Amino acid sequence: MTTFDHSAPSRRSRWFAGVVLVAALMAGAAPVQATGTEGSSGAESSPAQIVVLGDSYSSGNGAGAYSDRPCMRSDLAYGPVAARQLGAEITMAACGGGVLADLSQPRHLRWETSRTRSYWLPRSSYPTVADQSAEWQRRVEAEGLCRSAPEDRFYEYRRVALAPAGSIYTATAACHLWAHSQIASVSDQTDHVFLTIGGNDGGFVDIVVQCFVLREAIGCERSLSVAEGRLGTIQDGLAAALRDIDRASSGTATIHLVAYPMLINRDSYTLPEGPAGWYDAGAELNRIQQDYTALQRETVERLNAETGSERFRLVDPTVTFEGRGLDPRIGASQHHSWIVPPFSSLDIPGFMHPTATGHAQQAPLLVTSVLESTTTAG
Repeated sequence: MTTFDHSAPSRRSRWFAGVVLVAALMAGAAPVQATGTEGSSGAESSPAQIVVLGDSYSSGNGAGAYSDRPCMRSDLAYGPVAARQLGAEITMAACGGGVLADLSQPRHLRWETSRTRSYWLPRSSYPTVADQSAEWQRRVEAEGLCRSAPEDRFYEYRRVALAPAGSIYTATAACHLWAHSQIASVSDQTDHVFLTIGGNDGGFVDIVVQCFVLREAIGCERSLSVAEGRLGTIQDGLAAALRDIDRASSGTATIHLVAYPMLINRDSYTLPEGPAGWYDAGAELNRIQQDYTALQRETVERLNAETGSERFRLVDPTVTFEGRGLDPRIGASQHHSWIVPPFSSLDIPGFMHPTATGHAQQAPLLVTSVLESTTTAG
């Protein structure tokens, strides 16, 4: 997790700084800090606090320059780029492969290593193997056998290969790395939350594999049908997750839900390619993406009505990405695309995600959303 200072500015100071930043951008000046005016106590306010949650479209898959391989976090993702433009502090909690459940629950990331320890555990103090086993577990965790975990993660010590021998107890700890719930990074000190979420709940990886890697019509049709059938459930989960985020911030944060960019730049893409083609995967994918964006917009409007506020916002990159999606046809030129084509590099988790340019082009949308929200709050 990339974390900086966590002190929070006043709403008035953020509003004033937002106006200053708008004026600076309009004048062509370099971006200025999003806060920095004096609060009611006369002390200078600290920068706005941004927390980025969600999946690979927020962690930075496709952007390259990854600082965190399990989660594919990149400083070139839209969130860090926008934070730099705003002069804000940022906490990156988004993680590639993220689903709705990961916002509120810990997530298993991977097994990392196994390490063996032996301890002298005399039977006079630990009369049973179960007693020795429990003490062995306590000691390896106290020792930090699996090494120190990053701030937003923890290790699970799974005891394997037990070899008790009288008063000497030997076992191996399989070190499994977990991420804390992403919402744990949100507090009443958080000013803005950016997130993309829901794609993996709809089977995004299977869609990519079937429609753009294997290019298999039956498999593609099935995966898109599954995604469509899950939209209602995903919307319910999205609404619950946004409420959880709002509660975690004590209602002080503005939540900027970022819609997914359109993945392809064609109205139609038929599988299999050629005269035998019968399934228009492109038209179906476009429709499902548009439907999900509409559901996100509906959810944001409903939550604003529930809370009597405007602290839920939808940031839609559709217009920005117009004509910048992937041309899915075999051998087509991708010089225009801000979406990473399959097989274009060894960055396999980056396939079908925004390039560094795509992320950079999304950042101003978040800057605008932040400034609009702080002006409204003021």
